[in-house]
Amino acid sequence: MLVRRLRGKAVFLVLGSAGLRWPAGAKPDAVTERRVWAEAVRRYALHMQGLGCGYDDWAFYLKDEPGLGGPDAYYDAYVELVRKVKAADPRARIYANPAGGARADVLQPIKDLIDIWSPDLHLVREQPEKLGQIFRRAKDYWHYEAPADQRNLDPLGFYRVKPWVAFELGMNGGGYWTYYYQNLWLPDPAVAAEYGVVYLTGKGPVTTKRWEASRDGIEDYELLSLLRESAGRAKSVTAKEALALLDEAVAFVTRGQERVSDISRQLHPYTPDYGKWMEYRDRLIRMQIRVSRNHDAALSDGR
Repeated sequence: MLVRRLRGKAVFLVLGSAGLRWPAGAKPDAVTERRVWAEAVRRYALHMQGLGCGYDDWAFYLKDEPGLGGPDAYYDAYVELVRKVKAADPRARIYANPAGGARADVLQPIKDLIDIWSPDLHLVREQPEKLGQIFRRAKDYWHYEAPADQRNLDPLGFYRVKPWVAFELGMNGGGYWTYYYQNLWLPDPAVAAEYGVVYLTGKGPVTTKRWEASRDGIEDYELLSLLRESAGRAKSVTAKEALALLDEAVAFVTRGQERVSDISRQLHPYTPDYGKWMEYRDRLIRMQIRVSRNHDAALSDGR
């Protein structure tokens, strides 16, 4: 039911790959097991198709934070699994969220096999050029962060800024861990309820400042993307002004974000001056209207 409601509006991440359950007493040889496993991968795509989801609507999430420990046996097994999935069904998409020791040389073996890159933002900033060349090969390039004690963070400096950072770095998505993780109403005093942006109830989720800041940031990203697209079509003096304003606004909002760390987030809010931030947002909206009107006028004049 949930898949049918969200199809076309979300990308579903399928944790793991196809699993096999043999009849009692069955002892297939290695060749048979590989062949049946590959068929199971292909059948999963048919299963998703039956729910109304094409290949662009979902992806296999084979391992969390691959490469975290660098080039070790766990990572070698992951690389082999990625290759097996692609061999079974080249159209099946694979999501990867590398972190830690997943430097550019570590990711080289799978650079052309991943369809959705969502690396840890701190990893991206350690090797921006080398890793950027790998991550931009995919259609979808996102990022994520998972700092501790997120409920202590300023909603504007963390949640709302993140889409601006994604735009700045040429990404088309971004996020954090997580929307919901545990019961935030009754947190265990021995375990900090540090993750999650909603409080679930029997009647649905109760929002928070954190979630509303995320929603506002998503709208900001849509505005930035729309203006960039409109300016690209216009090809006029106004378009040049629009792109200059985009660069100026994004630079202001993201200033200092390259110095962020999990520890420093607990000491500094990383929040731009809110009044000036909203002034930029207003200017971007007005510029979008202006560029669109000029473009429409040029089309009507046959220019």
